[in-house]
Amino acid sequence: MGDTHPNIDKKLFTNESLIGLKNADKSFPINQEVAVLKWRYISTDSKEIPLIINCWPNETPNGGCDVNVEYELQNRNFVLKDVQIMVPLPDSGQIPVIGKFDGDYQFDNRKTTLIWTLPVVDQSNSEGTLEFTIRGKSVDFFPIQVDFIAETSYCDIKIADVKSVDTRKSIVYSNESQLIVDKYEYV
Repeated sequence: MGDTHPNIDKKLFTNESLIGLKNADKSFPINQEVAVLKWRYISTDSKEIPLIINCWPNETPNGGCDVNVEYELQNRNFVLKDVQIMVPLPDSGQIPVIGKFDGDYQFDNRKTTLIWTLPVVDQSNSEGTLEFTIRGKSVDFFPIQVDFIAETSYCDIKIADVKSVDTRKSIVYSNESQLIVDKYEYV
């Protein structure tokens, strides 16, 4: 589903896949970023998830949990940046004891969340593990929230050309495309 800027001719976009102004007398500001098309991709197909998260809490007889969290890059075409895997923890006032981990982590005491951070997840860094121990039950570690940015989108939309409204000649332009997580949870 695509949303265009209010100044864009929606019929032109719908019928011809072209982005043009509704009113040629109005223009966008020069040297300012303006989003003219936003695209939202919604799917419930687990095969399309770029990053798989597995969480294996193992309750111990003393009331604790040994927790193993893993990530795996499922779609190798993506380069994920600023990855955050946020694991909720029991509100026990305890700090988790961290074992093996890839990347980095921080404990947010206010939100009782363990935040596992990875600057980049790509083909060379396609899987990793975070292990920790804390008092709690298996259900305490869900839902896990995931956040990241990617410069590749699912639909790989490309701009073929940008032309001046007045002269119809090609002009220099810049383009930025990002995949941004809206809601990504493992329950």
